[in-house]
Amino acid sequence: MSSAITHQDILDMENWTIADITAIKMESIIDRAIRWISLKSGVTITTMTGTAGAKTVTLTAYERPVVEALAALYSIAFITGGSAVGVNIKMGEFKKEKVDDLSIRLMIQEVNEGILALKYTDSIPLRATSVPINDDD
Repeated sequence: MSSAITHQDILDMENWTIADITAIKMESIIDRAIRWISLKSGVTITTMTGTAGAKTVTLTAYERPVVEALAALYSIAFITGGSAVGVNIKMGEFKKEKVDDLSIRLMIQEVNEGILALKYTDSIPLRATSVPINDDD
């Protein structure tokens, strides 16, 4: 089973509007999430197609939750400057902080587990990859 998503699906997940993130920026974020997931999982996922601001992408039932979760994390980082996802960015300094927000930790876990699931969907075991949530993990 497959279904199409648009920028609005990700905005709706976080109760945002295009006043928070434009449709074109959100499409760019979704494409970035797709490229990262494709790279880490070894599964080729097509990026968004159509007219800018009205693009769609059709994803499988396995791909959709992973793309949505990573795109939501990227969009949260975009809106907050990274602080909500455990990154505190200052001029010339990169500092990682512990993520205490449970919903963000769950999305990170969903992305990690989803990438692993995609790797094994075709019964071709690939090397496991995990993105640490904080220095204690």
